[in-house]
Amino acid sequence: MMDGDSDTNILALDFPKPGIGSDREWQVAVNAMIAAHRTHQKTAIVLSNLGELLPEDVRERLIASGIAPMQGLQEGLAALAALVHYGKRRDAVTAMENPERLLLQNAQLHEGEAQLLDEWESKLQVGAYGVPVPCGRTEQRCGLIEAAEMIGFPVVVKAISRHLAHKTEAGAVALNLQSSDDVAKAADDMVENLATRGLADCRFLIEPMISDAVGELIVGLKRDEQFGLVLVVGTGGILVNLINDSVTLLLPTDRDTVSDALLSLKGARLLTGYRGVRKEILKRQSMQ
Repeated sequence: MMDGDSDTNILALDFPKPGIGSDREWQVAVNAMIAAHRTHQKTAIVLSNLGELLPEDVRERLIASGIAPMQGLQEGLAALAALVHYGKRRDAVTAMENPERLLLQNAQLHEGEAQLLDEWESKLQVGAYGVPVPCGRTEQRCGLIEAAEMIGFPVVVKAISRHLAHKTEAGAVALNLQSSDDVAKAADDMVENLATRGLADCRFLIEPMISDAVGELIVGLKRDEQFGLVLVVGTGGILVNLINDSVTLLLPTDRDTVSDALLSLKGARLLTGYRGVRKEILKRQSMQ
């Protein structure tokens, strides 16, 4: 088998349960697999159909010999599929003509413990890397009316603080405000709500109201302890923690992979024109 034209050799082997009888013939098969692997150095796996039928001492011998013990047919084949997928992705990434273009450009390394930023601080940072963000302003309560009139109605008002990670639950977001009176009332309500949380001194972020949205997405970067930087994309907005609809991509990646990930989401139908919504929005925009 090891002489054959294959990338991996799998020996399916279910040891008898202890006390049922001798496992001498099974040990002979393991010894033969180890000897063949020592000669050919081809990827080798010993796979039990049932997870409990591969004894611990046999697993340890196989690992010491460079052979992967896998317990359970379904789990073992899934692991092998993941290995094949990893190899294909690795080859695709290393074959890119200019892989540097997929890395974060001029990213600054921040030492110390991770800290939560408020929304405006976050937008300033991602905006510096070319991510479009709404044209907004931060103000104290006394400057909100003037700021809203300068931006133009309708507007959105949000209370911002490093201690306020989820604004909706705290009553710290007001959408589609049409007048100065609306802005004043929304801000006063927020101050009252946040005072009960010890956040009465929050600043406010005021931005133009974005209308005709097709859908909302969450896009994030995180550093995984095992895999390093990974990209997370998913259905966002208030649904992000409700429907758990996201995909994690190892970096570096490319445009096609990100596009495939977006289209694999449950919420992808919103992006492609669910019940003609996207088509109707594009039609109105073209007429304008």
